[in-house]
Amino acid sequence: MEPYLESSSRLRRQRKFPFVDDKVLTDWNGMMIAALARAGGLLGEPRYVTAAEKAAAFVLTLRDGEGIQLHTWRDGKGKIRAYLDDYAYLIKGLTALHKVTGSGRWLDEAERLSEELESRLRDPAGGYFMSEGEPDLLVQVKAATDGAIPAGNGVAILGLLELGAITGEAVYRERATAALESFSPQLAAYPGALATVALAVYHYRRPGSPPPAGESGAAEAVAATGGLEGLAEKLVRVSARPASAVREDGWQPFEIGLEIQEAWHINANPASLEYLIPTSLEGKLRGLSYPPGESFKFAFAPEELSVYSGSVTLTGELAPGERSLSLTYQACDDRRCLPPVTKHVILPAPER
Repeated sequence: MEPYLESSSRLRRQRKFPFVDDKVLTDWNGMMIAALARAGGLLGEPRYVTAAEKAAAFVLTLRDGEGIQLHTWRDGKGKIRAYLDDYAYLIKGLTALHKVTGSGRWLDEAERLSEELESRLRDPAGGYFMSEGEPDLLVQVKAATDGAIPAGNGVAILGLLELGAITGEAVYRERATAALESFSPQLAAYPGALATVALAVYHYRRPGSPPPAGESGAAEAVAATGGLEGLAEKLVRVSARPASAVREDGWQPFEIGLEIQEAWHINANPASLEYLIPTSLEGKLRGLSYPPGESFKFAFAPEELSVYSGSVTLTGELAPGERSLSLTYQACDDRRCLPPVTKHVILPAPER
């Protein structure tokens, strides 16, 4: 090192270093989780999705003794109960993760946080306060104007609409309706300042969105099926039959027929991305054969993925004396993937 540079470095080390902001914030992590999940799906990068899942799993551990989500963590300690932005952005991240991975864990956590937000920060007139009321707090703030980041109320309303669309539960849309009504005078007067709320209005009324509570439509239809799991169950009709006579060693060849509802697909085996769940058979089996998939372009992936649609037949052989096996599949349309389904399948006894 040059004498001047060495002297400069030595003098710099003698100075008092500035403070470093190394705390973990729930709301900022929620933004990051949503970004990584979406990027992982769109770019076909499983490592982004994995990073989002690790971050979500950690942030969800930040709770106080009563189980309330916390705002910040540093040096192994969490503190300060969550604000509106914490709930809004973390719910946004968790629903993004659910849509990409199909995991019910993230949806369950998003719903739990939504209920916690409702119980702690809801304004009876609609919308949400920034924080809980306290004896020394003169005014509870309920803002919807965007600043450096989108307003917590706008993001929360979008989250409610997302949860309503995913689960089919009318209560989420009812809460979004109340919030939008409470901010409608501000939106009419200052639309440019409430851009995120305006975006929520667009999603609320756009063609194909779930109808308001009380109207017939997609939300009621999904609810009638028992939620997303019930919907996924009904999308694929399964049949099982012996393919030929029992072999000399006692193994039974079989065929599993799948009839997949129009406009839906299931992932082929092998699946195109690591975090997508392939269609698979499990049990005391041998000689499994999965047909090649067909290429399909999803909105969440930049490349075509391998899927099954229409009628599909899976073949293999079942061990001597066995009649049962399990089938796992994940149903998707062109925008989303539903939670995976595992069905217990009984193979009829071969005719003698």
